[in-house]
This record gives sequence, structure tokens and C-alpha cells, in this order.
Amino acid sequence: MSSFFDRVKSGAGKVAFEADKVADGKKVELDIGGLKKQIEGVYTRLGEMSYRRYVATGQEAPEFAEVCQQVIAIEQKIAAKQEELKQINARVWQAPQPQQQYTAPPTTYAPPPSYSAPPQGYTPPPPPPQGSGKFCPSCGTPVNDTTKFCSNCGAKVQ
Repeated sequence: MSSFFDRVKSGAGKVAFEADKVADGKKVELDIGGLKKQIEGVYTRLGEMSYRRYVATGQEAPEFAEVCQQVIAIEQKIAAKQEELKQINARVWQAPQPQQQYTAPPTTYAPPPSYSAPPQGYTPPPPPPQGSGKFCPSCGTPVNDTTKFCSNCGAKVQ
């Protein structure tokens, strides 16, 4: 029976591992998508600058070097994120090693002693109030006719 629960526990652990792996992968894919959008914005800016410079002077501008460096930096970030994604996808579930079963020391059962008299300090419940035949529906404690809640267990008395 214990091996059954060990297999269930291991299976649940594997499912949690795979869910974390998928979530991590999706996060990195989202990061890559954001970086690609960022690079598209830089390409757009580069194109606008090139076009304006060409229209105005017929020559290329030195600002292109700075924009090209931005493109290169973003491409490097994308490559790093793609490597991170490969590492996430390469993760493999490793089931935990089974732990040694705990065996409780043997005990002997001794039934409680039977009492012929009530235990010392026992006080019987009070007798029902005179003229009242009303009792708590939950615990059976006698209650007054005007009582709304049982003073013993707190149940509502109708």
C-alpha cells in the first residue's frame, strides 16, 4: 500500500515539475517576443533615419552606428534567452529517492479499567428547571422556556 502512495506522490511531483517547466518556458518565450518587438522598433527607427538622411543629403548618417549597436545588443539578449529556453526544455524529471519506511515500535493495548462508581470529582448535570420540559436539540441540556441559545453547546434553541 505504501508503494502505491509513493507512486502517486512521485507522479504528482512529476506533474508539478512539468507544469513549472512549461511555465518557465512560456515566460522565456514571452521575453523573446518582447525583445523581438523591441528590435523591430529599432529597425523602424533605423529605416526612418536612413530615409530622412538620404532625402535630405543623399548620404548615410553616422547615427547608424549607434542604432546598429542597439540592434546587436538586442540580438545578443535574444540569443541568451533562446539558450535559456533550450536549458529549460532539456530539464528531465528525476523522481526522489524512496525514503526508508518508518516503523513504529510495537505497543501493547491495555483496555481502560471499568468503573463501578463514577470517577472522583464527577458532578452530575443539574436537574431540569421546574415546570420546563424544554431541552437543547443538539446536546440535550435542559433549558428555560425563554432561552434562545444553549448555555452548554451554543446551539440555537427553538
